[in-house]
Amino acid sequence: MQRQSNTVIRFLKSAMDVEDSVTTNKPEIGPRLDLRFAAVPIPGLEVPEGGAPSSSFEDSMTRLQNGLAISRIRLATADRHHVENLRHFLEVREVSRSFNSSVYSKLGVTRRTIEEVFEDVDAFILAGIQSPIERETIKLLGQADQALDRLKSPDLELPNPQVEGLEVKPETLVRGLSPEVERLREAVAVLRQAKRQVQKSRKIRNEVLEEHKNLFLWTARTFESYYQLAGEPVLAAQIRPSGRRPGRRAVEIAEESAAEGSQAEESAAEGSEAEEAPASEAPETTESPATESESASS
Repeated sequence: MQRQSNTVIRFLKSAMDVEDSVTTNKPEIGPRLDLRFAAVPIPGLEVPEGGAPSSSFEDSMTRLQNGLAISRIRLATADRHHVENLRHFLEVREVSRSFNSSVYSKLGVTRRTIEEVFEDVDAFILAGIQSPIERETIKLLGQADQALDRLKSPDLELPNPQVEGLEVKPETLVRGLSPEVERLREAVAVLRQAKRQVQKSRKIRNEVLEEHKNLFLWTARTFESYYQLAGEPVLAAQIRPSGRRPGRRAVEIAEESAAEGSQAEESAAEGSEAEEAPASEAPETTESPATESESASS
C-alpha cells in the first residue's frame, strides 16, 4: 500500500504546481506589480511620515506561498498517518480472519468428534455446540464460549463411546479449542482498537483537507490575480483554481475530463466494432445450456 491516498495525492500535486509557479515567476511578477502600484501623490491625501510600507508584492507572494506549503505539509502528514492506520487495520483484520477460520475448524472438529465417538448423541444437547456453526466472528465466539462452558461443567457426563477402549475426555476437547478462542478474542479487541484509530485519523484528515481546499482556493486566486495584473494571462490560467473541484487547478480538471472522454470514445468504438463483426467470426461453443438444477446449485 502506498504512503498517500490517491485522492490526496492530486491535491498535493495541485498545491506544489502553484508553489513551483510562484517560485519561478515572483522575481519578475513582484517588481512589475510594485512598479504598477507605485505610490502616486493624490491631491488632498496626506502621505504618512516615512512614506508607504516597504513590503513589496514579492514579499506578499512569498508569505502566501509559505502558507500554502505549510497547509500542504499538514495535509500530507494527516493523510500519511491515516494510511498507516488503515494499513495496520487491514493487517489486523487478516489475523482476525485467520483465527476465525481456526476456531470455526476446531469447533467443527469438536462437534464431529462428539457425534462420531458417542452413539446417538446430539452435540448441542451434550456439549452446547450449535449447528450450523456461525461464520460471523461475534456469533462464532458466542458459540465457542457456550461449548467451552458446557465442556468445563462438573455436571457433564459423557456416555460410553461406540468403540470399546476409546476414551474422550472433556478437558482434552477444551485444551484443543480454548487457546484458539482466546487468540480470536484478543484479535477482535485489537481489531476494534485499530478500527477506532482509522475512524479518528480519517476524521482528522478530512478536516485538514477541507481547510486546505479553502486556503488553496483563495491563495491560488490571489496569485491568479497577481499574474493577470502583471499582464500574464497564460500564467494566470495555469494556476487558476477549479470552481467545480475545490483544491485543484482548473487546467488539471479539464485535462482529466478530456482523458476520460477519450477513454469513453475508445470503449464505444471497440463496442461498435464488436457489434459490426460478421456472425461467422464469432467463436463457436460446444457448451450445452445449464439445466435448472445446475443453475440453482451455482
